[in-house]
Amino acid sequence: MLRFFMIIPFLLLSACAHHNEQQGYVILGDQKSNKVWVYLCGLTRKWDSSEERSNRKTLEQIANKERIKIVAIKPSDRCSQFDNKLCWPHDNQEQVKNTYAKINNVISGYDVYGFIGFSNGAFFLNKAAQEISLDKPIISIGGAGHF
Repeated sequence: MLRFFMIIPFLLLSACAHHNEQQGYVILGDQKSNKVWVYLCGLTRKWDSSEERSNRKTLEQIANKERIKIVAIKPSDRCSQFDNKLCWPHDNQEQVKNTYAKINNVISGYDVYGFIGFSNGAFFLNKAAQEISLDKPIISIGGAGHF
């Protein structure tokens, strides 16, 4: 009986999102949808922080309701100026290009409809829209700062 109760939470969590830790992303929402959005998180010590889990839970609900797929990407860099937290580097045009190339490497198999950024992810997207042509819609949440 104990095994049954241990399996159920795992199955419920597994049904919510498709994890691909080796590729550095999680798929939220409608797994079969061709309408793909890319989510870039904010500054965080751990990609699985309570704040980011909460953000992804909200995005999961929205994605399911709207029948879209959201690819939440784990940042591959840490920024010393932000207390060595995971981040999306954007200090100059070369950093923006390099960061965007890393993002494109993760999402290369997807036909991306648009981008969603939270905090540092939003700031990066705003900066990328100025430095390079994203050619996609951007939803910027809490991406304040100076350019």
